[in-house]
Amino acid sequence: MASPINGYRPGRFGRTAWEWLVLGCTVVALGGWGAWSSYLEHTRISAYEQRRLETQIRILDDRLAAQLASLAGALDGVRDAPEIFDRSDAGALTSRRLRALRRLVPGVQTLALVDTQGVTRAATEPELVGRSVAEQPFFTEARDHAREPDALRVLRLPAGSVPGIGEGAAVVRTLSNSGDFNGVAFGVLGDKSLQDMLGSIIYASDMRLTLATGDGRVLASAAGSRGDVAAAAVAPADRLEARYQVHVGPLRIDQPLFVVAERSRSAIDAPRRGRAIALFTVYLCTSLACAAGLSLSQRRRRERELSHRLDLEERRTEAERLDFILAGGSIGLWDWDVAARRIDFNGRWHDMLGLRIGDIGAGPDDWLSLVHPDDLPELRAAIARHWESDVSVHETEYRVRHRDGSWIWLLDRGKVLQRDGQGAPLRIVGAHMDVTSHKRADEALRRSEARFRALTELSSDWYWELDAQHRFAHFEGYSDTEIGMPREDNIGLTRWDLGALNMTDADWSRHRAVLDAHEVFQDLELQRLDTQGNVYWVSISGAPFFDAEGHFGGYRGIGRSITERKRVEDEIERLAFYDALTGLPNRRLLLDRLTAALARCRERSLRGALLFIDLDNFKDLNDTMGHDVGDTLLERVANRIVTCGRPGDMVARLGGDEFVVMLEGLPGDEQAAEDAVRGVAEHVLEVLNHPYLLEGYQHHSTPSVGIALFDGDLRSVDDLLKRADLAMYQAKAAGRNTLCFFHPDMQEAVTARSALEADLRNAIAHDELLLYFQPVVDHHNRLMGAEVLLRWRHPVRGMVMPGDFIALAEQTGLILALGNWVLETACRQLVDWAEHADTRDLSLAVNVSARQFRQVDFVETVLSVLERTGARPDRLKIELTESLLLNDVEDIIAKMSALKAHGVGFSLDDFGTGYSSLSYLKRLPLDQLKIDQSFVRDVLTDPNDAAIVNTILALARSLDLGVVAEGVETEGQLDFLRQGGCTAFQGYFFSRPAPPQEMLARWSVRGPVESVAGG
Repeated sequence: MASPINGYRPGRFGRTAWEWLVLGCTVVALGGWGAWSSYLEHTRISAYEQRRLETQIRILDDRLAAQLASLAGALDGVRDAPEIFDRSDAGALTSRRLRALRRLVPGVQTLALVDTQGVTRAATEPELVGRSVAEQPFFTEARDHAREPDALRVLRLPAGSVPGIGEGAAVVRTLSNSGDFNGVAFGVLGDKSLQDMLGSIIYASDMRLTLATGDGRVLASAAGSRGDVAAAAVAPADRLEARYQVHVGPLRIDQPLFVVAERSRSAIDAPRRGRAIALFTVYLCTSLACAAGLSLSQRRRRERELSHRLDLEERRTEAERLDFILAGGSIGLWDWDVAARRIDFNGRWHDMLGLRIGDIGAGPDDWLSLVHPDDLPELRAAIARHWESDVSVHETEYRVRHRDGSWIWLLDRGKVLQRDGQGAPLRIVGAHMDVTSHKRADEALRRSEARFRALTELSSDWYWELDAQHRFAHFEGYSDTEIGMPREDNIGLTRWDLGALNMTDADWSRHRAVLDAHEVFQDLELQRLDTQGNVYWVSISGAPFFDAEGHFGGYRGIGRSITERKRVEDEIERLAFYDALTGLPNRRLLLDRLTAALARCRERSLRGALLFIDLDNFKDLNDTMGHDVGDTLLERVANRIVTCGRPGDMVARLGGDEFVVMLEGLPGDEQAAEDAVRGVAEHVLEVLNHPYLLEGYQHHSTPSVGIALFDGDLRSVDDLLKRADLAMYQAKAAGRNTLCFFHPDMQEAVTARSALEADLRNAIAHDELLLYFQPVVDHHNRLMGAEVLLRWRHPVRGMVMPGDFIALAEQTGLILALGNWVLETACRQLVDWAEHADTRDLSLAVNVSARQFRQVDFVETVLSVLERTGARPDRLKIELTESLLLNDVEDIIAKMSALKAHGVGFSLDDFGTGYSSLSYLKRLPLDQLKIDQSFVRDVLTDPNDAAIVNTILALARSLDLGVVAEGVETEGQLDFLRQGGCTAFQGYFFSRPAPPQEMLARWSVRGPVESVAGG
């Protein structure tokens, strides 16, 4: 149950509830009556405003009907105008009549007559005469309803629709004679006149009047002072509207006219809402005041009912508090009557010792018998000092035996209450407090401190303390020999007084800010010099400590020597970021520095450059003199390159014989930057061209240098290295021992080459390769065979000729796959031809690259293809180039002989353009020589070419070899070759290369229906 102080008592709650119920019902009743009254007033105001709007519209009805009647009369006054239009002065006369009529009809802006073609023949405004209105709606509607001449048409005339006429309402009368359309007479009521008429009955700022036709077209609008016409429109839900049809009397109008008046309900209701809000505010304040008064009255009543109980409750609470203090604090009370030699102890004292009342006598000796013998002398001395001195309270601690035999610690506090005339104590009172737990905690703390001190002495870490001013106050475990500075030199100094080699003033300021903010800090690394001048490192971590009142007392923490760790880290960093051979930064550190350099270029709009240096023919040195000599050269090269750079430039070794120099801070102008880099690069070339003394031998080494400039626009370090690498390879391609700047065309060429290589790798799998055949004919123009020519039908590039991809295939090794495909496809074609009598004797000549021919298994590959396809070996002829004969002729002869033994023929292609030796020529098992087309082309005009061709023909006859003349394009060339004894020909004179079926069709030779050469 709650305390009576809280104000709750059973049986009293009903009265309070009834009081609040009566007040609530009264407030609700008054609120309901006020809301109903406000609703009735709202209904009355809306009905009144509706009637008022309708009354105002009726006032406007008469004015508008009179205006229309006057205008209709004016238009009727000129209905005979078409009859006089043929007169020369009819237009001027009619215009004067119209101006006279306009003066008689107020509010009319314009009167005009229009003929049947829509041309204005007369008008109150001279600039309208002669102007066409044939496209205006008022004219077209009047013309379309010519059989209703007596009906007026009223419609809106927008601003600018008829030049010279302002915005307004057009009233149109059709001119007709016996149903024939004779034109139109119209007048324009100006917007201002209509708005003034409508505005004359507006009595409220939110009121809006609209004159509209029966089909909803608005002729004019007017609004109150709140804003313009458009702004006066209100939402349908908030609109109070009255609509009235205009009575035009005997006039005939094509459709009725309506006047619509509307107001905003919220504006109409605004005064009532103001009164309602004011009354509601009064009602709410009154209700709250009544509630507050009732609450205050009830509170005072409860206070009066409880006031007489407060004293009793307070006394009981104090008694419970005192008992709680004594029980929670383990305090026992004692009273010592010195004269009677009697000590009385309360029950709590007996409980502390586990005794029952009566277990111990009342004499002082009985009490002293429980005290530990070691503590008894100190206790007696403390009591004696208190008796003999003026100290108000004595306090001492000693051990007392518990009933279970254990010893507990008591804090004894006593005071002399009464003395005799000589000052001897007569009565002493005091208290005993059990402090055993505190003593145990103190003992545990002492043992912990001893353990900490011992561990600190054994550990490499040491303990330190700072006072509140951040000065060193204490050290524990500090080793002078390890740190190199006596601890006494640190006491009383701050950490920044001692200083550190790696800390700037800004660093110390940040550290002081951390200390002033009383924040924990960890692993503060400091580099210092000991008394011998040797560098050592320490790592410091600390945390603030505070006293019991929360006042800052200083910092305490640990420190440790990290000199050895730093030495190991430096060695690891050297191995991780520096080249072990040259000591230069390696690729990893270079990439980090390049990333930072690019960022600086972007921030400061600077330029830089990268020099990519590669030693020419370094592999030859390694192969001939060994890698140890090569390493020596690399060290010498590194040392020379370092001397070429400017202060701040970075020299790195990427690996192998590749070095990089990074230049920063170049001029912003591109040409000036290029000139500066060129000077450094030329210096590198000059220095590295000096001879080296290696193992007693003088060695000459040259570099190729690629240069790539960079600025803030370049985003990728990899792209920068690629550019410099491309430029370096371009320098090698230019003859080595030179420098070359990167140009975007290099990247485009590499990209195009890579794309072409990727497409070429897929060409065989995607069935994009095909063979074209160029016929070889004899001196009677009979088909002897054909030379196989490769074509690539690229899905995007179209037909790609061999000259565009064979060189790439040679470089990438794809020539092997291409050559095998060509060889096998040609053999399959021979098999197809062998099935027909008129093609079975045709032969095919297949070009074989030098790389393919040098393959160890070339002979086995050719024989395997012949066996797999079933082609006749004697119908296959392999064409070799003279460049093949430059190396290992014996191996070439062996392979040719092996295939020759199986019937395969050989032809030496492009004879006379290479490096073949006559001594090798007589040893090679050749069947045929092919005269290169470069000799045949000018055989009729160049005596030298003619002599060479005759010599080749004579040589072939002497060696018993066949001859095929390539590139025959004219009949004159053919006749010359025939006269020289040539018996086989090939060239555009006979046929261009074509698919096999097309080639056979040109020579009237029937072939197979489909050709495998088509891919």
